[in-house]
Amino acid sequence: MTTGDKKGGQKNQSVQRALHILRYLADRGEPAGVREVARHFRYSPSIAQRLLSTMAEEGFVEQTGEIARYVIGHSAFQVGSTFLRKNDLLSAATPELRGLSEHGITGFLGILRNDYVIYMGAMQGNGPIAVKSEIGTSTLPHTTALGKALIADLSEAEVRAILSKPLKKVTEKSITSIDVLLDQLKEVRRVGYAINDQENRDGVYSVGSPVRDSNNATVGAISGAVAVGSFDENGKADLIKMVVGASRRASQKLGASIDIKGDGA
Repeated sequence: MTTGDKKGGQKNQSVQRALHILRYLADRGEPAGVREVARHFRYSPSIAQRLLSTMAEEGFVEQTGEIARYVIGHSAFQVGSTFLRKNDLLSAATPELRGLSEHGITGFLGILRNDYVIYMGAMQGNGPIAVKSEIGTSTLPHTTALGKALIADLSEAEVRAILSKPLKKVTEKSITSIDVLLDQLKEVRRVGYAINDQENRDGVYSVGSPVRDSNNATVGAISGAVAVGSFDENGKADLIKMVVGASRRASQKLGASIDIKGDGA
């Protein structure tokens, strides 16, 4: 049943369900069967089958060698590839990620969409930190340096709205108090970068800094990750300087003014 296409911003339920399934398959990263999809969304198996069959006809999902199991299809890839090709942020940030990788730092580019951080770019450094986050997958704002950098300029009300659910504890060091996070975001605004000390992945330390556009609005963030124990205080300062420098250069390519707050010093 659809809610109709009347004026007033009412949603089409079938379209919404299909998009939810696409996102589910993308985040899952492995084939899913009709019953798995139906169970996850609490749809009837007949509804899940109808949606998957329709998307398969259009190439947005594909069946694997296993019977009635689906993965993201070529049409979804084409749409995503067009977005990446046309995206100025990715073009501005990619050389910076490459520069970080050449210093042994694993670099990431992220954007904020709804309640999540979406990875738009990742480049492996020659250190021990492997890229595990595929392009297009999502992560949490409160446990990552990328996320903190992305939400730092938001108002307290906006942050609380984005993080309206209890903050998930990913590691023992994850922040689970919204008030503690808000205090940390004040410091991020002051210095121009965010720190993630094993809050999203054990043994990983990262720094994130916002990328801004010609209005000096945050449109993305760059982060650099290294292994805990692989650097001293001087190394930490160097990491901050390199990540903030990378975000500043990317920002300048997008037309941001050169006096962006925070230089890593």
